[in-house]
Amino acid sequence: MTVEIETVFATAEAMQAEGVAPSVRKVQDRLDVGRHGYIAPYLALWTRRENDLAAVEDLPDEYVKNALQSALRVWEMAQKTAGIKEAILVQEIERLNRRFDEREDEFGAEMRAREESWEKEKAALVADRDEQARADAGMKGKVQELELKLSEMKERVERAESTKAKAEDQRDATDARYADLSSASRSEVAKLEKKVEDLLERALGAEQREAALDERLRDARRQWDHDAKRLDDLITRLVDMVPEEPVRKRRTGQASAPS
Repeated sequence: MTVEIETVFATAEAMQAEGVAPSVRKVQDRLDVGRHGYIAPYLALWTRRENDLAAVEDLPDEYVKNALQSALRVWEMAQKTAGIKEAILVQEIERLNRRFDEREDEFGAEMRAREESWEKEKAALVADRDEQARADAGMKGKVQELELKLSEMKERVERAESTKAKAEDQRDATDARYADLSSASRSEVAKLEKKVEDLLERALGAEQREAALDERLRDARRQWDHDAKRLDDLITRLVDMVPEEPVRKRRTGQASAPS
């Protein structure tokens, strides 16, 4: 609410006529305007005017009236100048507020674009990680399959070694009896020796296959270690690419190579 200087002067004079000493609080209550920034200086000017009037009571009324009117015009001009400056200041504040809102909108749009880019990169890394996890699961299945085959091969080798031992025992027994065999039975001995040799060759082939399977298992373990390192690198990249706000708890998973 705007309070004019004339209103404050009139109120103070009315209160003075009633025998009430004017004060800022009493003028505010009389005008029902609450706290107002201009009431105090207006009332101070009125008080100074009253004091000046008391000091010049002996001067002609017309002279005093003209002096008061001149002083009032000077005050009004000062108030108008202050009002213009205040209006310019208000306009500048409004312009700065609009510019701030525009910059805030631009910054918000830029941040949303960056967040969308971060989310896309995060989704790509997560997809890559999931794909790598599936590949690791497939590799783990292959390793387990190879381990099962290796176990079966070892059992077969053990059986072959057992057969070889039996064949060697049989050969030793055959050799012991060979001296006592007649020339007619030597052909049968030759057949037995041939059988023993065949068994030995089969056992040797089983050992070679076991060695080849061991080499394949070592290759699979090396590939597993390589893929596990790659997965760790991808997880590290994912954590480094996420923005710090809001801060998120870092979660990493360490893949273990098959034993």
